[in-house]
Amino acid sequence: FLKSVAVSLTQASVAKNNSIVNKCLIVNDKEFSDDYERRNDVNFIFAPYLEKLDGQFQFSQVPIQRIFMPKLKYVGYQCFSDACLEELDLPMLEVISSHAFAGNKFVSLNLPSLKIMYDYYNFCACSNLQFFQALNLTIILPCCFQDCTKLTTVIAPNAVIKEKAFKGCYQLETVAAKGDFKCNCDDCLKCRGNFIRCLQRGAEYMEKSIQKDFGLKQRIFELEQQIISIKTQNQTQIDQISSQIGIIEQKLDFLIEMVMKK
Repeated sequence: FLKSVAVSLTQASVAKNNSIVNKCLIVNDKEFSDDYERRNDVNFIFAPYLEKLDGQFQFSQVPIQRIFMPKLKYVGYQCFSDACLEELDLPMLEVISSHAFAGNKFVSLNLPSLKIMYDYYNFCACSNLQFFQALNLTIILPCCFQDCTKLTTVIAPNAVIKEKAFKGCYQLETVAAKGDFKCNCDDCLKCRGNFIRCLQRGAEYMEKSIQKDFGLKQRIFELEQQIISIKTQNQTQIDQISSQIGIIEQKLDFLIEMVMKK
């Protein structure tokens, strides 16, 4: 990450906490509550230990393109709303609040640890977003993806969908989620009677994923068996060589004994 944002490891190591180096904010704490709303001097954030962003509007309307926060678990109200995030790699993120990532530029999201979203509009108006996956998410809140006009795929098989969740999502094709919900926004595929096909594609997607996972597990098992076989074969070869060495040593001992007798 540092190399890609033109910051050396030495610069990051010696930088004071909450300092800015080449438009990269360096944060060394587990929690951060400073307000950077509408500032334009930060494009990147390097926060390897950060676990919680619990302030409001902390980086709202700040032109942040990328962040490095591998331990982040919580994102507060409108924390990154209307920023310029082009990608989001947050493997530990569990909880986000309202408008947390609204109005950003990322195209694809995979949030494997995300479980809870509070309030509404969590990812609304992300005009480039096409793919969203959160396998542990429990609920897709009202207006969560409102006006994500390019969104085609949502994979959240354990999530309950609330009303207006997909308002204005005209390109939606595939949804893996618990699809029994009511909506009266008159501006989504559910209200237009076309949502059932999205759920069917979602079920097909999950079935293929399960088959793929099974295939990968089967391949891993086969490789493990090959490794065991190779180890067994090698051990057999080692035993054969050891036996041959033993025979040669016996012959040498015999020859030495014969020479000594002469």
